[in-house]
Formats: sequence, C-alpha cells, structure tokens
Amino acid sequence: IFKNFVNELSDVKLRYLGEPSSLARIPERVRTKFLKIYRALNIRRIIKEEHIDVLFQVPGYCLYMLPATSLGWIPDFQHRHLKYLFSEEDYAYRDLHYSRLSKWASCMIFSSDCARRDYERFYPHYKSKNFVYSFCTVIDNKNTIKSLEFLQEKYGLEEKFFYLPNQFWVHKNHMVVFKALDILKKRGHKIKVVCTGSSHEHRSSRHYEDLMSFIRDKGLDDVKNLGLLPRDHQYSLYYYAHAVIQPSLFEGWSSIVEDARAFSKVIVLSDIPVHREQNPPGAVYFNPHDEEELAEKLLAVWESDLPRTSDYEELVARQNKHVQAIARNLLRVFETCKTM
Repeated sequence: IFKNFVNELSDVKLRYLGEPSSLARIPERVRTKFLKIYRALNIRRIIKEEHIDVLFQVPGYCLYMLPATSLGWIPDFQHRHLKYLFSEEDYAYRDLHYSRLSKWASCMIFSSDCARRDYERFYPHYKSKNFVYSFCTVIDNKNTIKSLEFLQEKYGLEEKFFYLPNQFWVHKNHMVVFKALDILKKRGHKIKVVCTGSSHEHRSSRHYEDLMSFIRDKGLDDVKNLGLLPRDHQYSLYYYAHAVIQPSLFEGWSSIVEDARAFSKVIVLSDIPVHREQNPPGAVYFNPHDEEELAEKLLAVWESDLPRTSDYEELVARQNKHVQAIARNLLRVFETCKTM
C-alpha cells in the first residue's frame, strides 16, 4: 500500500534498507547490532547521494554525526503518565530512546503542546529545537461512502447509533462507556453503540475478553462490535453516526477527534488536556472515570436533534483546504530545520 502511494508522488523516492543475506548465519543478538550499524551507514550514504537537508523521522541508532539535520518525533509520554500499563522492559526502552533523542536530535517535533511540555519537563537538558505539528485526517474521493442500506444489510445496524472507533487497548477506556450504557439500560433507555477496532492488547491478554464478558453479563445487546473494517466502511460509519464517542485516558493527538472533525460530527469526549487542546467544535466533555456523568451526557446527546452530515463532496472539499494548511505548517518546520 505504501509503495503504491509513493508511486503517485513524483517528488518522492522510496529506498529500502534490507538485511544483507551474509548476516543470516550470525547469532541474533550480534546480528541486531551489525544490522543497526549497516543501516546507519547506508542512511548516511543515501543522505549524501540525495543531498538530503533534513532527516525525519530520525532513528535513535543513527543520531551521531549525521550529514543532515536530524528531526525526531515523539508521539506522547503515555509510559510516564500511565506507568502501570507498561512492563519494566517497555518503560525502560521508551525512556532510553526518548533520552537519546533529547541529547542528540537537532530538532524535535510533537503532535501536541501537551507532549512538548512533557518532553521539556522530563528531559530538561534537551539539546533540540522543538516544534508542534498537529496532524489532521485526510479524506478524499477514493474513499467512497457506502449507503446506509449497505451498512444495515452487512452489519445489521440501526439508522441511529453512536460510533466508538477505538482499538480495544486498556488506555482507550471502553469500560466507562459500557458501564454508562448499563446505567442507562437500567433506567429504560436504549442507546445503540457501534464499536470497531483491533481486539489485540499485548499489555493485557484478558482485557478484550473482560470487556466482552461485561457486555454479555449485563445484556448490553445494543452494543455491536464489528472488529477491524476497511477504511471506506469506517468512513461510512463516521458519516452516518449520530455522534462519536472518544473515552480515552491518554492520547498524544487523537486521530478519532480529527476524524470526527473531518466529518463534522459532535463528539462525546474524555476531559483530558490534549482533548481540550484539540478543541473540536461542539465537543461534550466528561470525566473519563465517571460513568454516571457519561451516562447523563450520552443521553443528552442521543436525544438532541443534531445537524445532518453535509454532502460528502462538500466534506472532502472543506477538509482538503484544512489539510493543505496543516501541510504548510509541516513544510515551515522543515524549512526552519534546514537552516540550522
């Protein structure tokens, strides 16, 4: 997919840094070290051959004496804020990688000002010049919207539903939504929620099953889990959803918020700093640890007469202008780094 995408861009070259067959006979631990050296040398060679000014995203193993400005990227500091979700090994690996970037990268880019402030607090002796570049959702006419009738026939959907598109990871906080739905069910309210996303959570093998067990035990028949879907089916769910739910405990910059913004959807949103920074229009914030508050706000949004979604062509045209503005921000970062 990536190769096909790059082939459409006349100004982009794709170079692969494969593993030499001669390394296959070397023990794995030794091979890993040799492979890093091999790739670092090849990256240096390509930089010189192609006259590259800025290397982004710079790998941690080739930060030393690069013949170009190194621009690193850190998505977030979830391991620092939600330490209980990480093994000692994973925590140490992330911290070591980020520490190396703080010491050696010429420039650093962050998806949010929240992440930038964390970086400058956790690594006060950083050497980099720091930038914030907040990505946005790209929608285009290649991702056609399926009809509501198609979705109803294929997935058994109702005409009115909330969309909860998070992966089933611990910090995504699905349980607060399911508890809120249980509260509403006991009060006689039927609210439809459609979930999509991967069920795999490497940090907790029981997490997904615990969520599904809760749904079964509470008889939450109005929750429909569709798993992983093609992108155009996901876009179609955004398009027809009454509203979107994002209950996450932590984000670097939420793609779900940006998706909801692109589709002009009201979003019921956990009240965490980065979501306040994203500030999507019409957001309804709730305490991510309070299912009672969430129940009240879900019901209020469910019973609200929300505006109909614009024509898809209009959404694409408007979002393309936003994408171009965001892209210019990234180019300005590159231009600034180039002069350093």
